[in-house]
Amino acid sequence: MKQLVVLGPVFAVALGLAPAAHASLILQGLTPISGAGIGSEPTILTIQSSGAATTETGCVGFNNLLGSAMNAGGTCTGSSGDVKTGASQTSTATLSAIGNGAVTASTFSVIFNADEPAGGGITLSGLNVAFYSPTGTLLFQSGGVSCTAAGLTNCAFPTTISGVGGAGYQFKLDSAQATAAATAGAFNNPNNIVGLSASASSATGGPETFFLAQVSPSNTTVPEPTTMLLMGVGLIGLAFARKAVRS
Repeated sequence: MKQLVVLGPVFAVALGLAPAAHASLILQGLTPISGAGIGSEPTILTIQSSGAATTETGCVGFNNLLGSAMNAGGTCTGSSGDVKTGASQTSTATLSAIGNGAVTASTFSVIFNADEPAGGGITLSGLNVAFYSPTGTLLFQSGGVSCTAAGLTNCAFPTTISGVGGAGYQFKLDSAQATAAATAGAFNNPNNIVGLSASASSATGGPETFFLAQVSPSNTTVPEPTTMLLMGVGLIGLAFARKAVRS
């Protein structure tokens, strides 16, 4: 069972106050999934750089076609060298395989699970999702990704939690894209298929995994950037105070 845990103050200290930018997939923050009715969720994509490379790219589309990126037609193109294809590492999923099988545009989520040495940082430079009919017709494809609504500039995560499945970052379609996806019929058939494309930089370990989840809006909490910054400032002050007492 995959569970998410809150990274807490260390993550909050490093967050900026950049204004929210329009994008299709929006970082919701660190969302605990335990107790939300989510069990074993399908891992859709796993990527890992090779050698000394610090960038990772990967894509999985209809019929499990692999590549490095997804074109405007929802087809994966380019090299799939960073894509891990072991058991349960990379595969498209039907909507029926997510959560309780009644996933909607408002509950559909992509969870990014970074596995970096010693909890080091990573930058998620690209992420988009595609929905296909059971026969392969592209129904809807999202655009870019943004983390600024959660206070994180350029999706550069300053810290992560080591371990595959240890913790994740939740991304959801913004309201306009959720409406567009629903109108296009992306969620009308439980047998519709989901594909994904992602890229990351400043990666020094991995593998990075992406899995699909069904998260109720009531279980999603996005701290205000100002609140997160104040938490960070307060904790820094507390750390200095403790140091002064010890000295």
